[in-house]
Amino acid sequence: MIRHFERSAPSYADSYRPEAASSTSYFFKARQQIVLSRLGDLKGGKLLDIACGPGVMAEPCTNMGFLYVGIDISNAMISECRKKFHDLGSARFCVGKMQRLPFVDDYFDILLCLGGLEYVPAAEEVAAKLEMLRVLKPGGLLIISHLNRLSPYWLWSRLVYHGFRRMKSRARALLSRGMQDHRTEDVPLREFTERSSRRFMDSRRHTVIETLYYSFNVLLPPFDDRFPRLAVRTCEKLEGLRNTTLRWLAMAFILVVRKSDPEMARRHGGVRNG
Repeated sequence: MIRHFERSAPSYADSYRPEAASSTSYFFKARQQIVLSRLGDLKGGKLLDIACGPGVMAEPCTNMGFLYVGIDISNAMISECRKKFHDLGSARFCVGKMQRLPFVDDYFDILLCLGGLEYVPAAEEVAAKLEMLRVLKPGGLLIISHLNRLSPYWLWSRLVYHGFRRMKSRARALLSRGMQDHRTEDVPLREFTERSSRRFMDSRRHTVIETLYYSFNVLLPPFDDRFPRLAVRTCEKLEGLRNTTLRWLAMAFILVVRKSDPEMARRHGGVRNG
């Protein structure tokens, strides 16, 4: 996974360019637009962007008045950030893992984790979420994206498409009389359900303010790559489903969570025993 992001660091931000037209680009830009619309209602503060990649959120966040800190596991990604935003006075970047964040408790007002949790091993997911909540101030906002396990796109990818690609790769290796090159370049991704993600926050008494679904790509792989403009047009037309009972068709969702504030709860008589 790290090797993948080291290689893709110089070109990763290209997907966010206005002229980029692919289902992947649409997915990234739809997510960014939703998050920026939520941040626009806030009044600045210290913001941590976990798995910040090439720092596409840095400039818009600083323009909104946030003190921006980006952290990523990839040295190459952070190098790209520092190269591109070296003159952005209210932005800082560092290398690190979300499972062990190098910050003190209760420090940030806002925490973003966009496109990062799906790369965390299942055994480390709870540790990563607890770290996010640890460095977030009581009453602060956690905005975290998840790939939607119920989406037809990911069901097809998981059960059919990637299995077919692995078989094809192994067949090529056998024909070339060598098994050493049978692995594909796919980076393993994990998917989530809204129910399980909300349950984790509820069990720790944090408040899920809203769930935002996005990217209704029904042109399944590899056809979305072969017909990128059709895939984008389809996504645009179906985006209105995010507020309907068919929102589960979306490729991903964002949870907006407010960290519990025990002191405020005590003042309002809202702390439960046990």
